[in-house]
Amino acid sequence: MRTTGLSRQLALSLSGMVLGVMLLHVGFYLFYTIVTRFNPALVSPTVDSWPPTPSEWALIATLTVLGLFLAVHTALRLSRRILQPLNSVAESARQLARGDLSVRARSEDRSLGEAVGLVETPPSPTSCAPR
Repeated sequence: MRTTGLSRQLALSLSGMVLGVMLLHVGFYLFYTIVTRFNPALVSPTVDSWPPTPSEWALIATLTVLGLFLAVHTALRLSRRILQPLNSVAESARQLARGDLSVRARSEDRSLGEAVGLVETPPSPTSCAPR
């Protein structure tokens, strides 16, 4: 099953997010493996002890901030690629409504295929005519 355009971009972005979550889990595993081998005093003495030690809180905070950063970065990048051509079409429609008949919508090279198709396909005069 080969996907293109927006479907492909969404699949790649979500796959990247899943990979990031998996790497966070591996990070926790590596932390506990290394710390329990070289300095066991940095981690909780038993599995059920609460609250976590300061080093565990530092790990939790660091990986949480890293995960949030990656999630926000991925979401902003994807939304920018989807919304830029649509915003261009909306602005062109506003200018057209004000009477500027020479206006054209523009898209960036990094925009998604379906959105670029919307921008680059001008409406035919008959499709805008009142019925």
